[in-house]
Amino acid sequence: MYEQEVKLTAPKCAVLGEVLRSDVVRRLDTGLGGEDGTRYLGIYYDTEARELEAAGCSLRARLEGRRWRAALKYRGTIDNGLSRRRELEADIGGWPDCAGQLPDGGLKDSVLGVIPARAPLREYLRVDMRRSIRNLAFDGTGIELCADHATIAASSRHTVLYEIELELKHGDVGKVVELGGMLMRRFPLTPSTLTKRRIGLNLG
Repeated sequence: MYEQEVKLTAPKCAVLGEVLRSDVVRRLDTGLGGEDGTRYLGIYYDTEARELEAAGCSLRARLEGRRWRAALKYRGTIDNGLSRRRELEADIGGWPDCAGQLPDGGLKDSVLGVIPARAPLREYLRVDMRRSIRNLAFDGTGIELCADHATIAASSRHTVLYEIELELKHGDVGKVVELGGMLMRRFPLTPSTLTKRRIGLNLG
């Protein structure tokens, strides 16, 4: 599937709360499936030779509350805050030591198209964040709003990021862009130019 989302960077954590409490978000909030401050721990893996990165993709395991999910993300674009990329996801019971231990399915098959089944996987980047979620309905378009307070760590260095993500769940991506513009006019938000992973890679 293709992930399409608008990413907006905030200058401080307080802005995230202001967005969540705003009349714009409260008016569009469906009240279904929201979260407040759930921990999301994302760990990025590759082989020693960084074969996945060389193939233009990344492999992430993420602890989302109490469940682990793996995601294979392909190289995409981010233009004026709008990010587009292809990704495959699968639930995992825990993180495997090699690609061959991934659960059977499209994600595993795609990873094995790049690296050998027994190739050891090594951590190179970690994103530890608190995420609050609101599920919005905007003129027939479903949008997941995520407010992220993230610490990104790589190569013994780290940085902090405050970010609003607006992900298209169904409907018109133009509505996601429109909502992003509304929020930027109300709050000190700017279009993100880099993904969390790229920010981490730049630390090295």
